[in-house]
Amino acid sequence: LNIAPISTLAPRMIESLRALFRQLYHGLFQQPVSAAKTAMAKAESIHYQWLATPKLLKEAEAAEKGGKYDAAVAKAQHAEELAKLSYAQGEAQAKKYDVTLGKNGITLN
Repeated sequence: LNIAPISTLAPRMIESLRALFRQLYHGLFQQPVSAAKTAMAKAESIHYQWLATPKLLKEAEAAEKGGKYDAAVAKAQHAEELAKLSYAQGEAQAKKYDVTLGKNGITLN
């Protein structure tokens, strides 16, 4: 039986664990990004997306690529919340001014 010394196994095991961790965290990151993109599309459908939202999503994606997974998930969740709030604001403004917001812009009721 030929067993490699622990000193040669440890670095390979650590790198394997790091790769597994990156893969798991990437999977966890995809759910909030998907939710943010869905919320952003909804806000964009009524032409009421705040300018900060896409920037925040880009920051989240950059943080994920840089290995800052906690920050990436937090930024993606923040982008989703901003998109939801912008949609709610658009709906509230449309109701206040008695207009309809849609694909083709604003329609007076």
